[in-house]
Amino acid sequence: MLNVFKVKSPIKKICCTLVCLAIIVCLHFNGGACLYNRFLHVECPGCGLTAAYLSLFKLDLLGALEQNFMFWSVPVIYCYFWFDYRLTNNKVIDKIILAVVLYGFIVKWIITLL
Repeated sequence: MLNVFKVKSPIKKICCTLVCLAIIVCLHFNGGACLYNRFLHVECPGCGLTAAYLSLFKLDLLGALEQNFMFWSVPVIYCYFWFDYRLTNNKVIDKIILAVVLYGFIVKWIITLL
């Protein structure tokens, strides 16, 4: 990965987090439509994540799993971002975890398309 895209400063990371949350909130309150779905008329691998988290905040784990079973990956990806692009001290384990996340989204997308 290019170092140009790596955000190192904690203040910049907080700003990135707040911008992402603001975008999610704006999209949710404006119909919550996925841009991918809006233009291509096909659900993206992340479709249902907002609904999954709304279910999870109501302590409805089964509802969250039904909306998008990959909801657990968002905190993993965020930790990867926050902890300077590593989850452990072992790069191989980090790559395995990120591969599981990637393949999980691919499987979710295939299931959705079928």
